[in-house]
Amino acid sequence: MVREFTRLFEAKNKTTSCRELLGVDLINGDWQAAAERVKSICPKVVQDAAEILESLVFTNANRDCPSLWIVL
Repeated sequence: MVREFTRLFEAKNKTTSCRELLGVDLINGDWQAAAERVKSICPKVVQDAAEILESLVFTNANRDCPSLWIVL
């Protein structure tokens, strides 16, 4: 499931690397630019991750344990 999550996330966002997602080196880069990029980019990336995770959990729950979706 982790490999599938990574594949789907990369298909949507091209990478899983924060540096590449933000376009800023978080260790040695411009901290002000990084902070602005985090505010503008991270909410979308987190939403993408949550949506992918939700789809994987419900897909696997329905396939592996049909009654699990009631609990979730």
